[in-house]
Amino acid sequence: MIGNSAPIIHECWDTNKERGVSAMPGGINCQIEECHHNDGAGMCRANSIEVRSSVVDKKCNMSENTCCETFKPKLS
Repeated sequence: MIGNSAPIIHECWDTNKERGVSAMPGGINCQIEECHHNDGAGMCRANSIEVRSSVVDKKCNMSENTCCETFKPKLS
């Protein structure tokens, strides 16, 4: 975590069950090969994701200003 950045962009698909969404939709691309949730073909297989701002002022204006909080390192 950089500074005291609180989540600003937050999509937790598990919390959307009341809206009829029971699982995270498919098609979430992940190019982080070191992540446990990456299926090896570039797709995220996590049950839910959380994305937040990674900048101090919490104002994102490019993808580099975001951070996937769902990242979990692969065990070797």
